[in-house]
Amino acid sequence: ANIEVSNLSYINEEEILQYLKPYEDQSIFLIPLKKISLEIRKNKWIKELQIKSNYKNTLNISIIEETPFGIYDNDNKKILFSENLVILEILDNNEYLDLITFYGNNSINNSKKLLLNFDKNFVNKIKSATFIENRRWNLILRNAILLKLPEENIKSALNYYNKIYAN
Repeated sequence: ANIEVSNLSYINEEEILQYLKPYEDQSIFLIPLKKISLEIRKNKWIKELQIKSNYKNTLNISIIEETPFGIYDNDNKKILFSENLVILEILDNNEYLDLITFYGNNSINNSKKLLLNFDKNFVNKIKSATFIENRRWNLILRNAILLKLPEENIKSALNYYNKIYAN
């Protein structure tokens, strides 16, 4: 059978193909697609998965991956998590340095809510965010400026910063 895997950005195609190796020489009708699908879905990077057969000789595996969203630093263990707050992997190198590093209890769970306050342009300027006492955030920007955000009215605090910084 021919196997076509589409839409991979973060997962290596070999990782997906390994699940089909045991069935290489079998008729496409005998391949246990449900079983394989369940196995592949165990990969935390997989958000959605579709396996389709053309009922001749080809399997199309279409994957939608989780999107890396941030890094949670837990006593120097760096944990990569997705937009859907799925823990993807523990990082052992300096990959994903363009992502924001989050510190503090519950910072993963509150990360999305925090970033909803900002436009994409500003988000790209944030190097790290620390959730303080489950209430408010300290941000360190890539230009080394520390912003201590209030609990409420984050947007107006940010406008204030922008005015000062513009001058």
